Amino acid sequence: MRYFTHNEITLNNASDYRTITGYIGPANLNVLLLRLRQSFGFAGSVLQLIRSYISDRSQFVRFAECCSATTARKYGVPQGSVLGPLLFSLYTAPIAVVIKSFNVMHSQYADDTQLYLSLNWVNALSAMDDCFKAVHR
Repeated sequence: MRYFTHNEITLNNASDYRTITGYIGPANLNVLLLRLRQSFGFAGSVLQLIRSYISDRSQFVRFAECCSATTARKYGVPQGSVLGPLLFSLYTAPIAVVIKSFNVMHSQYADDTQLYLSLNWVNALSAMDDCFKAVHR
């Protein structure tokens, strides 16, 4: 446990990064595939499978015995899928590097990220603001 002096402050910012990344469209899909190849070593048919999984889908809603009409979707990840959260985590992995460059502690779980900063109170707000703006770029 760390004890703080009277001139220190601890800030916490919790963010849901679905609001940053938005929907998976052509630009985000290309970023995801590039990141999977360059940062995580995915290649060839695995990338093709992921592209196929995310693009040119169809969907419908089932409630009890009733089903809606099928609708074509250009891009998307099925809600409740096992692969969706994993792909999202890989897509947002660079956020950790940006946050660390500001010497800010953080934790990430699924689509939530928390930033923690303990500084002299005079510098704390501007440091957290600078870090938060860099993550949102």
